[in-house]
Amino acid sequence: MQNATRDGHTPGAVSGARLVIVILGAVAALVGVVIVAFALFEPEGAPCASGELASNPRLVDGRYEPRTESFETVEEAEAFICHDVPELHAEGWTLDHIAGERTVPIELLVEGRGIGYVSLGYLEDASGRPLTLDAAPLFGVSYFESNIPSDAIREPIAVTGRPGTAYRFGINPFFVTVIWFDSTLEHRASVQLTPDFELEDLLEVLNTLE
Repeated sequence: MQNATRDGHTPGAVSGARLVIVILGAVAALVGVVIVAFALFEPEGAPCASGELASNPRLVDGRYEPRTESFETVEEAEAFICHDVPELHAEGWTLDHIAGERTVPIELLVEGRGIGYVSLGYLEDASGRPLTLDAAPLFGVSYFESNIPSDAIREPIAVTGRPGTAYRFGINPFFVTVIWFDSTLEHRASVQLTPDFELEDLLEVLNTLE
């Protein structure tokens, strides 16, 4: 027979109560993480994809296969990653193609697992110059920065008032990639510079993003 403690409870009852409290605390924390994830993804502003478009195919070993899609509208692409993304409003540039890539299903992406991003491909009307804008939900470590070679030349810049970095590469110093961040997204812009379209001109175009 177990001996009661001074407050009248048995040691087993006390341990059981503590276990229940720990379990409830863990559940509450998990729910909190999910709520925060959905808040960061702004699901009301950009409804998440549903049905077949919300899934990723499985490989033989059980891992998810990356999924790439083309879209007719930006809204469809936003639903693919469950997040609103900014668009250019610069004169002389036309949206030419819209695509998205996601490494895991929607339900895992909104929990901060895997990678998902939208690519907006623009063309300069006068020259046909392509400009690619990518936007991905940000969960701490930058996916875009992880793909930058360590020997790239770096230059601090700002886009829409947010600090970022312009990267140039030795093999083609006139090709530039610009990366910057806001509270929930990381952004990447890639374009070939020329004497009549330099980094300052690119930043002027990027500052029209909304």
